[in-house]
Amino acid sequence: MSERKGNTSMATPEFQVCCAAGQAMLRPLEPLPDQIATLLKNNDARSKEFKENIRSYNSALSFASMNADLDRRYANNQHGAYAFRIHGGVYHLMSSSLIPDESNVVQQPRFAQIYIFDSRNELQNRTNVAGNQDVSRETMRILQNMMH
Repeated sequence: MSERKGNTSMATPEFQVCCAAGQAMLRPLEPLPDQIATLLKNNDARSKEFKENIRSYNSALSFASMNADLDRRYANNQHGAYAFRIHGGVYHLMSSSLIPDESNVVQQPRFAQIYIFDSRNELQNRTNVAGNQDVSRETMRILQNMMH
């Protein structure tokens, strides 16, 4: 309520910055897929493991990764709140090609490559990208099937 326009009442507030005084109307959010809703809402062992490793699952299932030129002068400040300050623009970090470089045997498929290249080993490739030994192969399979 503290962000409402100063001349509006608490009973009928108007907000200028966030929604252009009612001109911007957002659609209701789509419901979560059942698989994700179950993992987030439940408190069983699989759900706890998913919540603990959610960033690893997100990385393994993403098509691209966000990257930015960070202004590191404030990033590791010892005093006050951590600041994530971007210098320049934000961009997507993707593999340079949809097919991994065959001359580089070490390089494994990642991001969108996993969906296209070597689909027989897709689950293993995702698990490798997650890089976390605690990630459940079965949970990864459920999420991968949901994405398909």
